[in-house]
Amino acid sequence: MPVRPLYRVWYLGALQQTRTRLSRQINWLEGILTELKSINSSLQHTIGAQEVVDAYDGAETIDDDGTPSPDEGTTPSHSGKKVSNRVLFSIFEDLESDDMTVDDYPRVDSVNDELEQRGYSSLDKATIDSAYDRWYHEEKKEEHSGREDGRDGGKEVTHKALFSVFESMENRSSEFTDDRKYPLVSKVNERLEKKGYDHASQKQIHKAYDTWKKEGGDETEPDHDLKPVTSRALHAVFEDMEGEWDEFTDDHRFPLVSRVNERLEKKGYQGSSQGEIRSEYDKWVEEEEREGEHPRPVKDVTDRALHAVFEDMKGKRDEFTEDHEYPLVAKVNARLEKMGYEHVTQKRLHKEYDDWVKEEGSEEGDDELKSPTTRILEEVFDDMAGHQSEFTAEGYPVVAKVNDRLAKKGYKHTTQKQVHKAFDSWEESHAGEEGSDKERESAGASGRNR
Repeated sequence: MPVRPLYRVWYLGALQQTRTRLSRQINWLEGILTELKSINSSLQHTIGAQEVVDAYDGAETIDDDGTPSPDEGTTPSHSGKKVSNRVLFSIFEDLESDDMTVDDYPRVDSVNDELEQRGYSSLDKATIDSAYDRWYHEEKKEEHSGREDGRDGGKEVTHKALFSVFESMENRSSEFTDDRKYPLVSKVNERLEKKGYDHASQKQIHKAYDTWKKEGGDETEPDHDLKPVTSRALHAVFEDMEGEWDEFTDDHRFPLVSRVNERLEKKGYQGSSQGEIRSEYDKWVEEEEREGEHPRPVKDVTDRALHAVFEDMKGKRDEFTEDHEYPLVAKVNARLEKMGYEHVTQKRLHKEYDDWVKEEGSEEGDDELKSPTTRILEEVFDDMAGHQSEFTAEGYPVVAKVNDRLAKKGYKHTTQKQVHKAFDSWEESHAGEEGSDKERESAGASGRNR
């Protein structure tokens, strides 16, 4: 029998045993840490630490006298939106180990940097620690309820979980649809899976996103000491921001809301909402283009942009060649121009259209693919061994990565539940093989000694 496979099986078994022991130790330490945090939180409340507003109510952070104010010794980096627990919780979800202190609390500068990027006021350490205690308690409560329910796979998706994801995706234009109306379902589900939740449907995500926006997910609370914002004031800000591409979205399509509101405040105006800023920016660009002074910067055409155009042209035969084989170059370029892209050549258009048609055909013919068996899934898990980036924090393979490998083998996509169930079985079988290999090695050694 080859030595390498036996060693690999032994290594995987030993790794599984080590992970089991570490898991027990972590659970024990988490219990102690929860008690310590509870004591710390009680002490902070006793000495009058500033409280954070309750989750999702959109209210301000306030002092005991009822007036908005930062804590003593802390000067906010700028006057932005007041912070709710919803915002803080979404930040806590994405903190890395480098963002934590030695006593396992978030670093104040890391939290305030993220708050500033989202256009919110800075907070003091007592306020951040108090909110973190509350978030930590709720996370543990959700994990416990998930285990009691006995659900396979991840936790059931809640509005709170989705709102947290939406907060973390703010200003990431590449993770939204081309019209910026909704976040991409795949991106939302990737974040949900990393947080230990089941996947959400497109309908569920869109409905929750609409609710989140209505509750003020992307709006700034007005300051009544400042003048109401006007179109003229916004256009003056856009003029000042011209060429400052670090103050725009990743695709340079719109100015960042936080940057616009900072400049408005300096001019003595109230903040504006994302919807109003984008609407006025489009008007300003049209006026500038009519005057011929400052045409909108043209972006290089991407495959994704072309595929979005092809999708939009489905069924519009008058926009295709006479043989209906390819879209008309002029029609495609007119749409690209409206999206802020440069024109494309006929050669590239035909090549990309052929690729897009193939992709569409493979998706439509998905029913002809074979259903993955347990053996095929185990082969995929073998291939993924050692690729740590393809596993979740809980140690399960990322479903999207499994499905990519299945597609390459000619199999249909599978579900998160099926992946987790097959992976558990795969781990148990490898642990059993490791024990049998040790017995065989021991028997061989005894025979040699005799």
